[in-house]
Amino acid sequence: MRDSRPPNSSAGAPVAGGSTFSLDSRLAADTWPLFEYGHCLVLLNRNAAVRWLIVVPRYHCEELYQLPPMLRRELDGVVDRLSAALREGQQFHKVNVAALGNVVSQLHVHVIGRRRDDPCWPAPVWGRLQDEETYSEQEVEHLREVYRSRVSCSD
Repeated sequence: MRDSRPPNSSAGAPVAGGSTFSLDSRLAADTWPLFEYGHCLVLLNRNAAVRWLIVVPRYHCEELYQLPPMLRRELDGVVDRLSAALREGQQFHKVNVAALGNVVSQLHVHVIGRRRDDPCWPAPVWGRLQDEETYSEQEVEHLREVYRSRVSCSD
């Protein structure tokens, strides 16, 4: 169930249920689009201080329980494979997974690789990243390929 559109084409794209999808402007401003898998958009937080991925289902809802079962299974699968990629391939000590939605109500799931030497360890990352580190375009492209291959490995 791969989507052949390039990652930047999500605005106005059809979503499950027949309406159109629009990524929240705050998510768009704070992330690099990595790829789409099925009905999920995978993003990379622009701050490279921690490895912070965000998965957004292309379905209009605010809470996990509102996703249709098929889309929930797809989202869970993507989150699981990204978590495994962070833990196994990238040598992160812990993977934090959360769907908060207090600031951005559009349903999205954070998948964050944590190291004991990251700037926030062991506290949560929200509101604690003071230094802004950036990814080069080459780093983003490399991470795009790494995570796309790990997510699609079960196809």
